[in-house]
Amino acid sequence: GCYDAVGYLLTVGCDVNRSDHKLRTPLHHAVRRSDYTMAKLLISKGALSNYSDAAGNTPLHISTLHGHSQLVSLLVRSGSDVYRRGHFGATALHMAAREGHDHLVDAFCG
Repeated sequence: GCYDAVGYLLTVGCDVNRSDHKLRTPLHHAVRRSDYTMAKLLISKGALSNYSDAAGNTPLHISTLHGHSQLVSLLVRSGSDVYRRGHFGATALHMAAREGHDHLVDAFCG
């Protein structure tokens, strides 16, 4: 289905890091939809996990904001910068603490 189509498009040369008018890449959209499988596929095809959207947020910031621990783990393992500041100068740790995602605070500090 969708994953096969995306895989095919990337195989024939579509840019995995092409952004929309809000500077969101396909990886930003995958994490906003909590789609772990798509995020993993995009990363395997070269998606940049530290790319910031127009608001200054990376996919790690977005997944942290929504408390998606599996996506956060994938992004960190893929090289996401946990110290990078996003919207309003907040790091992923700041966002996790502000949103009450204690499991992510523990993961970032542990």
